Amino acid sequence: MNNISPNFTYIEAIKSITAIKNGMDNTPSLEQLDNLKALGLHVLEQWRHVSGDRPIRTVVMFRSGVLQKSIITGKKTSVNSLVGGDPLSQHKCDNGDAAGDFDNDGFTNRATNAELFMFAYNNTEVNYDKVIAENIDDNGHVDWIHITYNRLRKQRRVAVVMFIFKKNKKISKAYRPFDPLKGFIRKNYLLDGES
Repeated sequence: MNNISPNFTYIEAIKSITAIKNGMDNTPSLEQLDNLKALGLHVLEQWRHVSGDRPIRTVVMFRSGVLQKSIITGKKTSVNSLVGGDPLSQHKCDNGDAAGDFDNDGFTNRATNAELFMFAYNNTEVNYDKVIAENIDDNGHVDWIHITYNRLRKQRRVAVVMFIFKKNKKISKAYRPFDPLKGFIRKNYLLDGES
């Protein structure tokens, strides 16, 4: 297997530093691979096209949910669990789902993460299920973009921003529906008591 789509390789779709460090297999089943291919063909290729046919750097796509022994802990766990992934994470590529995290910041001649988010948000040909601008800081910098697709149902086109905030001296994550009038300015989304 070389590619999941013309510009996204199978290797980048299954690459996991966590799996490698723990001596774990991160190979998708045929059904999970079909889900990754659907993400590549129906979302990632269109996303790349509307962003000027410039490369988009993959951080992670597939994370296995299969229980296997970690060479570090000696315990049975999954790649998804080791990274703190939600048990229902779309990165597991089950039930028609597939997800990827992408980070273009720091590269010349590429769209920034905020621009990538807006290219997806503003273009209906990027037929995503959900797109999230993750870990937005006080200056509006977006750490990475999470984008999903489900090949078994109609896409919801949900756009969300996520940032870290403090409430009662405790650090938490906040997810809010994206509002283009608020942009990526964290303080525009804070609720009472959040800082």
